[in-house]
Amino acid sequence: ALPYLDRAIELDPKLAEAYYKRGYVHFSLEEMDLAELDLNKAIALNPKLAEAYSERARVYGEKGKLDMALSESAKAIALAGSDAKANWFQDRAAWYAQKGDKVRAIEEYSNAIHRDARDPWLFFFRAAMYYKTGAYQKAISDLNIAGKQPTGVSIGRVRELRAQCYDKLGQHDLAAKDRKNANGDALEQMADF
Repeated sequence: ALPYLDRAIELDPKLAEAYYKRGYVHFSLEEMDLAELDLNKAIALNPKLAEAYSERARVYGEKGKLDMALSESAKAIALAGSDAKANWFQDRAAWYAQKGDKVRAIEEYSNAIHRDARDPWLFFFRAAMYYKTGAYQKAISDLNIAGKQPTGVSIGRVRELRAQCYDKLGQHDLAAKDRKNANGDALEQMADF
């Protein structure tokens, strides 16, 4: 893709979308400095290009600049409005979790779920945050949803975290049942290899 994007920029050096897309490719190739340069250029050319702010937020997140990542993602979400993507909120949740702000992480996972309730990982990740805040019943509710999705989250991971929640609630029989089923799932998966 890079040669085509280079050519597009050569033909129209003011095409913000080409710089954004090239920045995305550089990000995917783990070339963060090049990604940041292209995203800066995209935003300079079109300060209303929400996707460029979101991608620049991801670059900052990868560089460990979490406050800058959160600030950039807030700009992206404000510009996109109702078109903001679920993964933008998921990224914000992860950054808040890295900062130790579990409550804000839960809020952002909830925003992501509001935009894409079909993604079982969002429920799983929110359940993990609920677990860390001691909201075990809420974690179990989310894990039940994540475990019913047809694809995505490993059912063994769901059962193991749910077992930990049951243990915290003193429901050791349910915890033991989930652990036994999780072990059975792991053996089944290994048999497929």
